Amino acid sequence: MYKYFALLLIFINTANLFAQSSDEIQELREMLAEQLAMIDALQEQLEETRNRLDSLTEDTSTNTKAIEATSDFLVNIANTTDDSNRANIGGYGEFHITDRNGEGDYDYTQWDAHRFVTYLSYDFSDNVSFHSEFEVEHASTDGLASGKDGYARVEQAYISWLEDGYLISGGLLLPPVGIINRTHEPSTFNTVERNPVEKYIIPTTWTEIGVSWETYFENGWSMNTMIHSGLRVDTEGSNLLNIRSGRQYGSEARGSNPAFTSSWTFSGYPGVSLTATYQYQSDLSAGALNDPLDAHLIEGHMTYNRDRLGLRALYASWLIGEHDEVDGYEDKQYGWFIEPSYELTDKVTLYTRFDRVFAQRQSNRFDSFGLGIKLVPVQGVSLKLGVSDLTYRDDAFQSRDGVILDLGLGYEFN
Repeated sequence: MYKYFALLLIFINTANLFAQSSDEIQELREMLAEQLAMIDALQEQLEETRNRLDSLTEDTSTNTKAIEATSDFLVNIANTTDDSNRANIGGYGEFHITDRNGEGDYDYTQWDAHRFVTYLSYDFSDNVSFHSEFEVEHASTDGLASGKDGYARVEQAYISWLEDGYLISGGLLLPPVGIINRTHEPSTFNTVERNPVEKYIIPTTWTEIGVSWETYFENGWSMNTMIHSGLRVDTEGSNLLNIRSGRQYGSEARGSNPAFTSSWTFSGYPGVSLTATYQYQSDLSAGALNDPLDAHLIEGHMTYNRDRLGLRALYASWLIGEHDEVDGYEDKQYGWFIEPSYELTDKVTLYTRFDRVFAQRQSNRFDSFGLGIKLVPVQGVSLKLGVSDLTYRDDAFQSRDGVILDLGLGYEFN
């Protein structure tokens, strides 16, 4: 009996052991299944990561190729179109209609293609450049239209070198004198015609062969000094010491001694500019007389543009020395004007102006009072209307007194 009882106990214990082993094995199987599932998930994530890396590698390769292609394209553009990028063309022009209400020959209406000007410039490098202007006036040259004074000529042609705030220029240049001698595009002044003071006294437009040096200072000052050929005025006849007719235009200009011009400008306040200019010519006759005829030009002007208000004012005077070989000339020729203006809008400007001119010729001694309007419908195009009343000082020229109505259309581009 005990033997059977012992066998029973052994069987029960063995059954318990098998039961425990079976539970542990099942638990191990479940753990193994979970780990296998995690491994499968990790393999899927790894495969997805590999696919992403392959895609990024392809995109990077594509972008690299695109960047390289763009770089090559830009280099090719720089190499093949360098000259065209360095060259620039522009120009300006003016068309005028004038109705003059005087007497005799000074009662007329005139239609005129006054100016046609072409700019051409070229940059040799970042600091060396070429600039030029070619001008045709009155749509013709001498002799093309009977009795007309049209002409074609080079107004500017020079090389400039910019270095460390200095600008050095050489060639056919516009001397730094007056308001409009160097800057005279139609939109830069209000009137239809350029003012008579700068026309007959300075005389605008005035160009000479020479070398100029410009520099700007931090305190608002700037300086432009020029050594150049000078005027060659007549010393007898109807053009006796007529400043305007003394321009040589850089065309085989005479003169053993160069002229000297220095202009100083202060523009330290917004919208305000003050300029003083001095010029000396040791011989205004450019060798036509046995002894030199010295002359001094003194000029000053101001411009003001703030809060729609504008003001331009200028005074210029030639002081001419005495000379034993020349008689009957004015040793002082001068003129001045003042021009207040008001901007109704960004496109419409009203102005009024008074001029006084006292030149060598009595026909160029007069007072003028005028007013007008300038419209700029789009940038680069200007339409102007002006009316002025001329009064000559000499009674012999009273036939020229009267009212002048001017209409002008101008353009400019660059």
